Amino acid sequence: GIFGKILGVGKKVLCGLSGMC
Repeated sequence: GIFGKILGVGKKVLCGLSGMC
């Protein structure tokens, strides 16, 4: 749902910023 999309985007952003992808 909506919360899943928000969490998914948040994880992608944190992944990109931390470089732990």
